[in-house]
Amino acid sequence: MRIRIDRSIHWPLLVLLCARVFVTNSQLYFVLVVAGCALWIMRFGLYRMNVMRIPGLFVFLSFVVYASVIGFVFHPARDVVRDLYYIVPSLVWIFIGYELFRREHDNDHRSLLRTLYLFGGFVSLSCLVQFALHITFDFSAIRQIFDVCVYEIGFILPILAFERFVLKRIVFSKGIDAVLLLLMMCQIALSFGRIAILEPLLVFAVLSVLSLAYLEDKGRILKAVAVIAVSLCVLTAILLFALPESMTATFVGKIAYSATEINTKQDIDSVTSAMNNWRAYEMQAATKQWLGSDFLNKLFGQGLGKGIEIQFVPYNWVDMVTNNEIPLAHNGLYTLLPKGGLFAVFALLTLFVGAVLTGLRGVRRDVGELREYDMILIAIMVGGFANLWVVRGPISSDTFIVWSLLTGWIYAARLVHE
Repeated sequence: MRIRIDRSIHWPLLVLLCARVFVTNSQLYFVLVVAGCALWIMRFGLYRMNVMRIPGLFVFLSFVVYASVIGFVFHPARDVVRDLYYIVPSLVWIFIGYELFRREHDNDHRSLLRTLYLFGGFVSLSCLVQFALHITFDFSAIRQIFDVCVYEIGFILPILAFERFVLKRIVFSKGIDAVLLLLMMCQIALSFGRIAILEPLLVFAVLSVLSLAYLEDKGRILKAVAVIAVSLCVLTAILLFALPESMTATFVGKIAYSATEINTKQDIDSVTSAMNNWRAYEMQAATKQWLGSDFLNKLFGQGLGKGIEIQFVPYNWVDMVTNNEIPLAHNGLYTLLPKGGLFAVFALLTLFVGAVLTGLRGVRRDVGELREYDMILIAIMVGGFANLWVVRGPISSDTFIVWSLLTGWIYAARLVHE
């Protein structure tokens, strides 16, 4: 299939997405995104903007508004703006995805997916080029090279595999599709990130289960999924055999230590033990802080600008930590707990749960393309929640672009078809 310039690819969006590879400063990139969004609004007119009908979004926006007001009253404005920066970018990308479908639904409905596939291929190719220019077998150096937008690739790769192997759909051409899949698989594997690898596996697993449950030709789908599973096992074995033992031993060790790293029941009583189990310590500190607050703060938090109070500060963070507080944890829910209390946690969960319930209702009654969108919505919510729990998901200093774009896009698709 030929890549048609007229409507099968959103070229301005593709350029903006690919710019993330070169604009390494996330704040500067967000400024570019806002500027592009402003130009887009000026082109179409603000009066034509649509109110996003997304379950849980109003509740989440309510948290953002009241927590901002409380924050500006009780905390330095700089800290409030900092926390807004962790929250707002994902909302902006949801808005972009929503408006993109609403304005272009008369054209090719799958144009966003094709745009994302090319973006994923470009990112992975750039990582491989960077590796070829600076060949190294140092574990940390390789992770740094292939870490670029890796969580975005973690959503793009399984959706392309779903289209290509489960739906038996040729997206661009057999050759281009295969190259894109191979490039993204290489980046995911060489990133050596536990959640970076788990996220696409979860997304594809959910898509596979839903396909077996709701699509026809279940025998062919089961065979395709089995072949992919076996192929992944073989490729993993080959990769582990081909790579230096020092690298594979480090990675296997990190996997083996994963459960301990997030075990909040362990006794952490020193800087060293905190550094060795940092994710668990963050959650312990956030929980202790929440339990020690008054009733209203438990419910509504202390506003944006409030961080997680820590007793043990890592040695290399001494100059960066102010008032023994950190603004983010490696968990989106615990990050919001001191800022917005239980209401903030509930608000964020409503976005995920609302999407899953919407998808489950839709997948039972919808047909064709819309049913596929329902499946994708459910799958990215499962993968996104895994990321939310051990990284930060959409509550981050870096943007959760693909998850946000697809969320807005699919909700707009549902609204148009209703």
